[in-house]
Amino acid sequence: MTQAGADDVRKAITELNKALLQKDSVTLKKLSHENLTYGHSNGWIETRQDVIGNLYNGKLTYTKIEQQEPKIWMEGKTATVRKDATAAILLDGKPMELKLHVLQVWVKTKKGWQLVSRQSVKLG
Repeated sequence: MTQAGADDVRKAITELNKALLQKDSVTLKKLSHENLTYGHSNGWIETRQDVIGNLYNGKLTYTKIEQQEPKIWMEGKTATVRKDATAAILLDGKPMELKLHVLQVWVKTKKGWQLVSRQSVKLG
């Protein structure tokens, strides 16, 4: 895929981060695949429904997401993304700041680029 394809994935990543911070369920539904598996560094795995629901029920609130420039590998309608990020969150009301390495897999669908898989691990 062309550089334009990678630029579209970069844009989707930025939109996803913004939607998580703003608890924007419409954008989250647009950007997340119906079969999303969203893995956290503590081993917790969420579905698409869980990600959106847990933003609203107070389980998880994102207060800051900062990331380095993502590295994107394109293969047809699939993009693999690796990036380091810092996230400030409230987990069950308790503040935490995490330094993470994140792996994301995006697929191109009729709805545009959608996140189908995400896994993070804590850094140092």
